[in-house]
Amino acid sequence: DKTIGHIAWTLIEIGPAVVKPLIKALHSANAYLRSAAVVALGEMHCSIALNPIIERLKDKNRKVRLNAIIALGKLRDSRAVEPLLCSLKENDSTLRQEAVETLGKIKDKKAVAPLIQMLKDRDSKVKWWAAWALAEIQDKRAIAPLIELLKDKNIDTGSCCIGIGGPSHALGKFKDRRAVTELIIALKHPNREVRSRAAWALGEIKDRCAVKPLISILNNDNTDINQFYVGEALGKIRDKSAFRHLIKATKSKNHQLRKGAANALGKFKDKRAVKPLLILLKDKDYYVRSPAAEALGRIKDIRAIKPLLELARNGGYGDKPSAIESLGCFGRLAVRPLTDLLKNKPDLHIHICDVLAKIGKPAIKP
Repeated sequence: DKTIGHIAWTLIEIGPAVVKPLIKALHSANAYLRSAAVVALGEMHCSIALNPIIERLKDKNRKVRLNAIIALGKLRDSRAVEPLLCSLKENDSTLRQEAVETLGKIKDKKAVAPLIQMLKDRDSKVKWWAAWALAEIQDKRAIAPLIELLKDKNIDTGSCCIGIGGPSHALGKFKDRRAVTELIIALKHPNREVRSRAAWALGEIKDRCAVKPLISILNNDNTDINQFYVGEALGKIRDKSAFRHLIKATKSKNHQLRKGAANALGKFKDKRAVKPLLILLKDKDYYVRSPAAEALGRIKDIRAIKPLLELARNGGYGDKPSAIESLGCFGRLAVRPLTDLLKNKPDLHIHICDVLAKIGKPAIKP
């Protein structure tokens, strides 16, 4: 794989002059050369090579077929859909998975019915990515089959890409209320990733029916779920009954829960959250401090200006941009502190100047 990649990138660096020789190389007797040519043409987004690459879907060499599927994902041309549907019948699950993913990138509705069938594939990774592909295409015919897949208690995500894909993620992208009941049930799914993405999906749909189940999880530190998604979901729904629970969550020992609570409280824009957020601004975990800073910027309470300025001066490398961006939310009130910071922190010039530019006229001296 490394050899093929090295050859491909060497060819790419030569530029457009190499396109015709690469197309010719697709017919070479050497499988490594065919594979490298397919990779290079895909990376170059070479549309004139579409048909020659499609021909490689029938190559006798597995690696060439795999790279042809991936290359077609780079080109994203709907003319490749029909040939790719044939790749869904490959015995090799990796080839089926890549074909499913490529069809999702092309986003052609001709692929919807075959992709729905792939939700029943014998391989969990293929099913997972078929759900992702259907979410990318956004055809409502997929909603009912995705809800059915969500009921599968045996779905294995151990080797899948965490954070994207799968039925929960897909239903969240559709934002269809028909999925709410099953997503609430999925909060107790045996698979942790399915549970976590179900919480995220409920936040995307923003149905108030999800508030009580999400609060119940929020108040249980022992629940094996990514609590960030729970807090974030409650912030997106913005039901007042969740506010006090989110305040309580800022004191949790679970850093994901503190992070989710900070993120959510910023969306409520309620000044009662300022004091707990100021405490989180000094949290030991950067991933908590940063959303706390962003939340304070959304609330725009002047009590936050000095602590944010302190974080911009003395915080960690990742803290400073968040603090500066949040100071910019205060508009005119932040101009003097930011210009003073500009004089004393040359390493932050780019961030500060960008924020001052967003503030506009008040940041410009007459």
